[in-house]
Amino acid sequence: GQAVQVPLVFGGTAADPGDYSPSTGTITVPAGQTSADLTLTVVDDGDNENDETVVVTMGVPVNATAGTTTVHTATIEDDEGPEVTVLEPDGTGDLADGSFTVMWTDADSNDDAAIDLFYDTDSSGEDGTAIASGLAEDPDGAGDRHLWDTSLVADGDVFVYAVIDDGVNPPVVDYSAGPLTVDHSAISCAPPASGDWLVSASCTLTASDTAPGDVIVDPGVVLTIDNGVTSLHR
Repeated sequence: GQAVQVPLVFGGTAADPGDYSPSTGTITVPAGQTSADLTLTVVDDGDNENDETVVVTMGVPVNATAGTTTVHTATIEDDEGPEVTVLEPDGTGDLADGSFTVMWTDADSNDDAAIDLFYDTDSSGEDGTAIASGLAEDPDGAGDRHLWDTSLVADGDVFVYAVIDDGVNPPVVDYSAGPLTVDHSAISCAPPASGDWLVSASCTLTASDTAPGDVIVDPGVVLTIDNGVTSLHR
């Protein structure tokens, strides 16, 4: 008998060498044998990504005839845990009366993790009060925000933290970089002397003012026009 050489072509969603490395591009079956091994060495890149495939297609064998099955698929399962980072509040001018928009970024290899939000008076211990639970991990980031009703939260500084859990890996916790100040006292506001008027905290306009530029209201922020205001010019 003669040795058999089988050339291989690699495809699929995984990349060579970024995600894996094959032991050879041509399998050699020794004379008198009926099989040979191909080893795919997986690269542990630490990236949080979906499962990926390696499709191995057999070419035309030398000294043999191909059987009916010439394409084989292997799946590389991602083993990275979920990730979450709280973006807002960040402790920079964050003020709330009746509501505040909590924002974060997240990642999960299978996009099936759930996120719970909490607030606390400090940034450790994970013993806070629930804001929301069971929020879906969003693969494209467009829904990584939650409008929080702060009307019943006591005045003072609070930290927000998020817990992401995929049911497989240990839950991951992240606290906001800084506190949110909750203040239910009457918050008045007025346009700046120049430039755009950036309304970043819910407030009540109690006098007729002129905004020199555009009026930009942050998501989740409420601009209330008091009954005494007769006009708002731009």
